[in-house]
Amino acid sequence: MNGKKIIKYSAISLLSIILLISITVGAVIWVVFTPEKLTPIVKEQVDKIFKCQTDFKDVELTFYSTFPNITLQISDILVINPMEGTNDTLLSVKKVNVGIDIMALYNNNDIIVKELKLKDGFANAYIDSLGNTNFDIIESDTTTVEKESSESPFINAESIEIENFNLSYVDKKQGMSAQVNDMNLTLTASIDKNKINSSIDLSNSVISFQMGKDKYLKEVPVKLNVVSELTQGDNLAVALEKAMIVVGNIDLNTSGNIIYYTKNGDIDLDVLYTLNLLDLEQTLKLVPDAFKKDINGIKPSGNIALKGSAKGMLTKDQMPFVDAVLTVNGVGVKKFDKLPVDVSDVNGEFIFKSDLKTDAVSSLKISSFSARTGNSSISASGMVTQIFSDLKCDLSLNTDVVLDELNILLPKDLKTHLSGKLNGKTTASFTLSQIEKMDLDKIKASGNFDLSTIDVKYDKMYVNTDATQIHLQLPNKNASSDLTKFAYAKVVSGNLHVWQADSFDVKLNKVDITLETSDVRDTLVIPSIICNYDIHSIDAQMDTMGVSLQDQVGEVKLSPRSVAPKQPKIFLNASMGLTKANTGKTTLSFNSLKVKTDIENKQEYKDVVAQWPLDGFFEIENVNVTLANSTHKIQVPSIKMNLEKEIFNIKESRLIVDNSDFNLSGQISNIYSYFKGDSILRGKLDFTSSMTNVSELMALTSGMESGEAETKTEPATEKSSGPFMVPLGVDLTLNTNVKKAIYEKDTATNISGDITIKNGKLVLGQLKLTTPATRMLVTAIYESPRKNHLFLGIDYHMLDIEISALLNMIPDVDSLMPMLRSFGGKAEYNMVVETNLDSLYNPKKSTILGKASITGKDLVLMDGETFAEIAKMLLFKRKTKNKVDTLAAEFTMHRNVIQIYPFYVGMDKYGAVVAGKHNVDMSFDYDISLIKSPIPACIGVTVSGNLDDIQVKKTKGGCTYPSSFRPIAKNEIANKRLELRNLIRQSLVAKE
Repeated sequence: MNGKKIIKYSAISLLSIILLISITVGAVIWVVFTPEKLTPIVKEQVDKIFKCQTDFKDVELTFYSTFPNITLQISDILVINPMEGTNDTLLSVKKVNVGIDIMALYNNNDIIVKELKLKDGFANAYIDSLGNTNFDIIESDTTTVEKESSESPFINAESIEIENFNLSYVDKKQGMSAQVNDMNLTLTASIDKNKINSSIDLSNSVISFQMGKDKYLKEVPVKLNVVSELTQGDNLAVALEKAMIVVGNIDLNTSGNIIYYTKNGDIDLDVLYTLNLLDLEQTLKLVPDAFKKDINGIKPSGNIALKGSAKGMLTKDQMPFVDAVLTVNGVGVKKFDKLPVDVSDVNGEFIFKSDLKTDAVSSLKISSFSARTGNSSISASGMVTQIFSDLKCDLSLNTDVVLDELNILLPKDLKTHLSGKLNGKTTASFTLSQIEKMDLDKIKASGNFDLSTIDVKYDKMYVNTDATQIHLQLPNKNASSDLTKFAYAKVVSGNLHVWQADSFDVKLNKVDITLETSDVRDTLVIPSIICNYDIHSIDAQMDTMGVSLQDQVGEVKLSPRSVAPKQPKIFLNASMGLTKANTGKTTLSFNSLKVKTDIENKQEYKDVVAQWPLDGFFEIENVNVTLANSTHKIQVPSIKMNLEKEIFNIKESRLIVDNSDFNLSGQISNIYSYFKGDSILRGKLDFTSSMTNVSELMALTSGMESGEAETKTEPATEKSSGPFMVPLGVDLTLNTNVKKAIYEKDTATNISGDITIKNGKLVLGQLKLTTPATRMLVTAIYESPRKNHLFLGIDYHMLDIEISALLNMIPDVDSLMPMLRSFGGKAEYNMVVETNLDSLYNPKKSTILGKASITGKDLVLMDGETFAEIAKMLLFKRKTKNKVDTLAAEFTMHRNVIQIYPFYVGMDKYGAVVAGKHNVDMSFDYDISLIKSPIPACIGVTVSGNLDDIQVKKTKGGCTYPSSFRPIAKNEIANKRLELRNLIRQSLVAKE
């Protein structure tokens, strides 16, 4: 609108001059051509037309020198129109020459202005804040001389020249001002009826333009050259042969045709144009002062060119089709306040096509673009469409970046330093709304990046890699699963080193990782992720903990459960080679590990094992463990097991602890039901060993789900030293085959039989074993309801056992049968006993219930003071060795009392019956009747008291038992054995 006003007011000023000239020419026609007569006449006519004061020096007419034209020369034209706020002078021209075609005047009585020249003048146009102007100077009711006879126009100026003219325009209402100094304008035109051919040449002019306080142009050189043809008919048509305007170093050239439809104001365009910014540094000087603060310090170089066409209708509802090509050549910008790096060698070509309205025919093509910053470069190409709705970009970007140059761009408080080189190729397809809303599921992008010699420091953390390749893809075009089509990433690295001083240190060698994923932005939904990895080695250290992993290969899949989408399902198929780990002096290593499993998270259960059930297989080989503050050496040569729903099939499970080795195989079922509390743990296992330390084995399993509250409060050190607590909720049968076992100082070999744990009870089922002292068959039941209240029911059957060894093996036998101290040799020993034990396995003697028997031949009755006194009373002959031919004794244990049934002892020519009882306080009362001897007499003695005070007396009345008495075996041990086995059977068949 401002440009149109300038043209309007300039045209009014020019027409005013032409009107003044026309009046003068009219006067010349009717009067004598002398200055003295012309000047007053012209002044009189001018005063009638103009409302303001006008003046000129004189009017002079030349004819001969300008034939066939008459030249009218007016000197010192002055138009004065006083108005507050501006200069009184509206127009001042030193000299005006008007050339009139004399032949047209003579032949047709037409006044045709052929030439108009203005020299040395100025015009001052002004509009105040109310819209009043100083150039509204023509009387509205003035009648002028009309041209009646000619069809030719009043003016047909073939040449208009303005030399050394200044123009000032001020519009206070719009807050705008413009000034043109040193205007030199040449305008030539030819008029033929309704057609005007013209040429305009403006040179050596300087223009200034200001809007408000902002100066947009300040004394900028301007050039203009326009050659056109204007045709006035029903419509106005302009044919531009060329139109060139140069403002500073901005060069604009146009050509083409323009049609203006007078009825509706529509415009039909078909023009070509070029715009050249020949020197950006000079162009920058044209930037208004108000905007220079934003580009303070910019020192650009290079040039920019724009060329194209505009074709089509310009209406209220329609825009012409624009085709533009922008070319950038060698542009560079030196770093300034808001650009901390130098940008150089900016080159590019951009093609824009549009009707400025419709997406379907509008586009911006980036044919090429490249730029450099120091040693870094970037290049791009692509297409931008949907310009008037949702901007859509299809771009390709190449980067070659030296990361050191980016450090200046990073905030200082970020404490980050980069070094190395990044080379990347990226393609992307997206819309503006997708970027604003971060609709990553709709954006298409892919990139390949090569990083070399990368060093990154962030605060105290460091990252280093010699060579890393990264490939990104969004979405995942070749997804392995329908659920992982969102994104794809692949990382291949030679060496990757991440560390932080005095904290951690991680080194990875030969890394190859691929990742496929669903949309991970929704944290309320379990994502679907597939990760495949191949890592040659990992070495990590943190404080006193360290780990070294070799040959890591595997696949991990994460997805939501189908029946519970908020809970994850995990598939793992992994293997690793030599692995070493340590924490302090505790170390772990193994040669290989393989695992393949499905895991479904079930958060409805409290126990962590029940929450993560496994289904698959697990193998590990050559495990070595050393524990801090322990001399035990633990080895696991191999573990192989299948994990299937509720069942663990243990194919092989070997464990070596010091000199002990265990091999476990078989099946364990109801695993997760057990941890959920729905069922008991069941299992049938084969336990083989060439050497077993029973104490170590018991320590490994003691206290599992014991259920006793007090174990939670006692120190952990007491747990290993306390009694073995039988696990609850377990039904396990262990088929043993142990070549050698050690328990404390005792040794056993060729151990075979079943060990069963069920209903909180440990049962030994006819366990066969051999010790240095005897061959043994053991059946037992063990319960641990409380740590200090244990129960043991045991059936011993020992063959050929040395009595002294028996006393050492079962020390409590000495307290139950102290008289066995007096015998030596081998015997057969049976004992079935039930008792409660304390936490140190000591029998609570008041609870002992049992039966026992001992038989033997060729025993030795040990000599001693007590034996000597008894032998003297019984009239035995003293011998060096008192050999007992036979011994068959039975006894019962009932709480605090041990009852000895009468039994016969044969020794050489002597035979005696022994019976009696003793108490747990070791007080006793025995009766010995000599029923066989060389002396035909029945002699008896009683032995009573305690071990510290033994009293031997002859029995009153002779013998308690007659000489014909022979004890009958009661066989109560068999009944007791049957009771114990019934107890065991009932315990095993009872439901837990």
